[in-house]
Formats: sequence, structure tokens, C-alpha cells
Amino acid sequence: MKEILTILVLLVAETTFGQSDANLFPKTNIYGNIINLTRIDSVSENMIIGNFHISDGYCGSTYRFDTSLQFKQNHHCCISDSIIDSGYWLIRANNTVVLKSSKTLSPLYVVKLNSFYFLIQQDQRQAFIKDLQETVFKVNKKKPFKRMESVTYRSFLVCQILSQKYYSKKLAKITDA
Repeated sequence: MKEILTILVLLVAETTFGQSDANLFPKTNIYGNIINLTRIDSVSENMIIGNFHISDGYCGSTYRFDTSLQFKQNHHCCISDSIIDSGYWLIRANNTVVLKSSKTLSPLYVVKLNSFYFLIQQDQRQAFIKDLQETVFKVNKKKPFKRMESVTYRSFLVCQILSQKYYSKKLAKITDA
């Protein structure tokens, strides 16, 4: 009886307190009909090539990834634009973008949230989830107006707010010509 109780306590403790990387960025829709958060298992170069921005409307920072696997990090404001860092980037383990320069060696995780890709540093993952939950709560708490009734618009608003703090890239719409 004592052994069964010990096994049961260990099982409950593991499921309750265990930390799993898979739970950090769940593949399921855990925020109702508003948010669709996905950790990308397989990152391709086409997902990364282009610009990832952080901007508050006036100033911001941009990672510019090109096809020759080089990157530049720019800081821009209303009157200036300067290069902060530059180097090479590569995809490691199919889901991590690694930036290599003389200043840094930085792994970034790619997360898809609705029609946005976000680059999340390893030490930002828990903060990103917390900010996402708080932003969803704030957007849902707002008094709706005609356009806010749309789930798509609320999701877009959440992504726009998060892109003020985390590097993001909006996916291009695919249209038939």
C-alpha cells in the first residue's frame, strides 16, 4: 500500500510540477477562438527571409534576413537609421534560427500566431506567453465596437500589440492573379 501511494504521489507531482518544452508553446488553441499559437517544428529559409520588426510607431529595430544567409540589425527613428549588428544566420535543429556575429551568438525560436511570425529568444519564452495572455485578456475586456466583433480583427490587434515588444513579421496574403 505504501508503494502504491508513493507512486501515485510521484505521478501527480510529475504531471503538476514537471516542466516540458512542449507545453511552453502548445500546438493547440488554448485561448478560445481568438488565438492560434503554434511553435514551428520545421523552419524554412523562406519563412525567415525578409524583415522582422519591433516598433512603437516612432522608433524601432529591424532584423533584415537575406537569401545569402546574412542579417543586419538596424535601429531606426524618425530622423536616423543605424546598423547595430550584422553577421550570418542559419537554421539549427529544424526549428531554431541562430544569429552569429562578432557581438553575439543568439538562438531564436520561431512562433506563429495567426498571420504573424515572432522571433523569441530563449530567455523571453515565458515572458512572451505571459504577455500574450495579458494582451488577450485586455483585448477581450475592451468594449466592442462594430469592427471589434470580428474574431479575425481581435487576433490581429493582439499580434499588433505584441509586435511592439517582440520581433515580428506579418505573413503576406496569397492572392490569385
